[in-house]
Amino acid sequence: MDRKTAFVTGGSKVTGKCIALRFGEAGYDVGITYLNDAEGALDTVEQIKKNGMRAKAYHADTRDIERVRNVFNDFTADFLRFDVLVNNVGITQLQPFLDISEKTFDEVINTNLKGTFFTTQSAAKIMKELGNGGVILNMSSVHAHGTWPGDTIYATTKAGINRMTEAMALDLAEDGIRVVCVAPGYIAMGHEKSHYNTERYNAILRRIPMHRFAHAGEIGDVCVFLASEKASYITGTTLYVEGGVMLPVVTENTYV
Repeated sequence: MDRKTAFVTGGSKVTGKCIALRFGEAGYDVGITYLNDAEGALDTVEQIKKNGMRAKAYHADTRDIERVRNVFNDFTADFLRFDVLVNNVGITQLQPFLDISEKTFDEVINTNLKGTFFTTQSAAKIMKELGNGGVILNMSSVHAHGTWPGDTIYATTKAGINRMTEAMALDLAEDGIRVVCVAPGYIAMGHEKSHYNTERYNAILRRIPMHRFAHAGEIGDVCVFLASEKASYITGTTLYVEGGVMLPVVTENTYV
């Protein structure tokens, strides 16, 4: 069976799960990684299988470069193709600049930047060897462009991913591999009103011109589109999916 395949790192939780499910709904066989949430990973796999697609979860820490290489080799052996990679794994650490320890710095850099770099390299080598081209989607953030309190190290990694995506796209174009960056804004995780106090939550909504958080499925829809032939001339760029949060300095209507 010669269906296209998609691999989503971190496919056991909200955003990664929705991205993986959207690819399954679009007719892809899907592989995912998980680290701690085996139950969530199994749920993702079972939901994809219910739609008639094949799916498999692989345990991996994307900071472990050798493990990722082995997982991708196993995935290719299991599914005989490797068409799309979504680098979804990342961690958010927002701390005042003067409080950031070397341990935190290394953890965020190794997960968000180094992990994305070598995960992409491993997948691209397989895609090149298979000779069918491919699409690699790197998950960035509005923090790559905007500035929030305490986002020094997190924003640095996301800005690095944006720039890295450009260089990767240039290097891989001759192999028929497109590389695109997706930069979401606020995504609904289901705990917003408990995570933020009411005043903070409402203040965030006022800053977003569309007055809501993104649904994780919307990020999945964007990924499926970017992986499709409809986006076949898009590479080396960053698509912001953020409801306009980067637009205004003042959100209130000031026309009088």
